[in-house]
Amino acid sequence: MPALRIGSGSAWWGDRLEPARLNAEEGDLDYLCFETMAEATISAAQVRKRRDPSFPGYDTYLDDRMQRVLPGCLRRGTKIISNQGWINPEGAAKRIVHWLREFGAPKGKKVAAVSGSLITDEVLGITDKLMEDGRPTSALAGSIVSAEAYMGAEPIVQALKEGADIVVTGRVADPSIFMAPMMKEYGWDPLDHARVGHGNGIGHVLECGA
Repeated sequence: MPALRIGSGSAWWGDRLEPARLNAEEGDLDYLCFETMAEATISAAQVRKRRDPSFPGYDTYLDDRMQRVLPGCLRRGTKIISNQGWINPEGAAKRIVHWLREFGAPKGKKVAAVSGSLITDEVLGITDKLMEDGRPTSALAGSIVSAEAYMGAEPIVQALKEGADIVVTGRVADPSIFMAPMMKEYGWDPLDHARVGHGNGIGHVLECGA
């Protein structure tokens, strides 16, 4: 089985930028992965979007991170996976395309956006009552800010199979960002619980390790 080199670019939204740049330039990586979204982060993004409609909804350090790592990743052919899309993965993907052009990336580089985690419009109809107190779920209609579902690695794997060089997501389970390269490169079935379990363990270490 060939070796696979996966590097961590960040473990949270406010992480330092320099280690990510060093990983991109000197890590000889196949993949560089960024984890920047916590429950508090996405809630804050939703509140800010309500207060400021001009807020683009993706990681506020997206530009800084891409400017640091894209030169090294382009030179080495390193793919990037990141949940910096927050509540607007499509907007984040378009912004990354902007930086690829700024750095003179060759034509044919593909950026994929993985959406589907925001279920605010559907969540009130999923259940009839709240488990905590038995009230009807509709009682939350006036106070709910947002609802997000954790997606897994599968949509990231699909994007990689379709030729994406950079995949930017909304809310996915943190280790899935790092596990997707293993599933894609080694052909792991999502129902192969032994391998996927090990991959999740590796993903957690990489995700928090930065």
